[in-house]
Amino acid sequence: LALRYEHLDETLSEDATAAALNLGNKSVGRTKVDSGELGLNYWHSRRYRATFNYVLNHFGGDAPFIKSLPSAYEQEVLFRLAVAF
Repeated sequence: LALRYEHLDETLSEDATAAALNLGNKSVGRTKVDSGELGLNYWHSRRYRATFNYVLNHFGGDAPFIKSLPSAYEQEVLFRLAVAF
């Protein structure tokens, strides 16, 4: 069993030249991401393994790209089987 938590808080800005071009960069602004993961590994033998991971991400901030997301949450479910020869 494994747990993981990560937090990202980043602010991006344009330099004077890029701002003068007025390109409408959607990444400019503050981006916050909180990510948590729960992982479960099962070793049947030395050569057979199954892994299950569940990831929940929460996006926040004032960057236009973040504000345009349909939901502030994203979920992932991963399942892997490994066989070593």
